Amino acid sequence: MKRLALVASGLGVLLALLALLVLPATARATVMLALDLPHLVGRSDAIFVGKVVETRSRWTEDGRRIVTDATLEVRQRIRGAAAGKRVVVRSLGGTVDGIGMRVAGAVALAKDEEVLLFTERRGGHRFVVGMRQGMFRLARDARGQARLQRSLQGLELIDPAKQQAPAAKLSTASLSRFVEQIQQTISLCRRKPASCRHQLQLQPSSVAR
Repeated sequence: MKRLALVASGLGVLLALLALLVLPATARATVMLALDLPHLVGRSDAIFVGKVVETRSRWTEDGRRIVTDATLEVRQRIRGAAAGKRVVVRSLGGTVDGIGMRVAGAVALAKDEEVLLFTERRGGHRFVVGMRQGMFRLARDARGQARLQRSLQGLELIDPAKQQAPAAKLSTASLSRFVEQIQQTISLCRRKPASCRHQLQLQPSSVAR
């Protein structure tokens, strides 16, 4: 009986080791509060549609991180930034001299693409609000209508009301309709500022999933 127990125990260890060998590589996600439209607007001091004219990656002054500065030409002002003005938006990650750094859920802007951004100024630089939550890429449908698409890849979002992740990971919208909704929300935030602020604060953090 003791020998059988030892054999069973040994098989259990072997099966556990085999399971570890076939598990996929661990993915990483950034955990943060989900931001609906009022909260995106409430945190933004500049909202605009722009075209990326230049991107440049660099090391931070302390040499610990790589950041990418994207220069955008404002095509349509919604709040804050004037049309025709150039705005520099910083994001975490990038590649410098063959060395790359990737941050899960971080905004990645490419030259010549058009986007709608919700942005805020922090620490002397301008960032997209809520990482990928505040970035919508602009594309044309088969009828030539401008549409926006948002991907939340790399983010693990927590709904502050339900304390769980929202189901939707991708959203699309008509540009003109969405701009109208943003303008209505700006008016709402002016009338009821508390409705556009999160009471619960959660700092972004990277976790394995």
